[in-house]
Amino acid sequence: MRYFLERPYDYYLILSGDQLYRMDFRALLHQHIKFGADITLAPNRSRQHQVSEFGIMQSGVDRRITGFIEKPVDESELAGDER
Repeated sequence: MRYFLERPYDYYLILSGDQLYRMDFRALLHQHIKFGADITLAPNRSRQHQVSEFGIMQSGVDRRITGFIEKPVDESELAGDER
């Protein structure tokens, strides 16, 4: 946090080191500002066989995160979910 608090910026973009993004980050920032969000995430959909490598994020109709399972290994965690 020290590095964030030392800088005079209003917004920070933090990217995962193990993923490549092909998106317009300006659009992400504009949406973040428009909705007055505290934090904005940009998840990708995964195929069923890839979920154990990444994770499962669940959200409500309002796009708020309601749950997250990091790299699930239990088959019951995967059942019935669409990514």
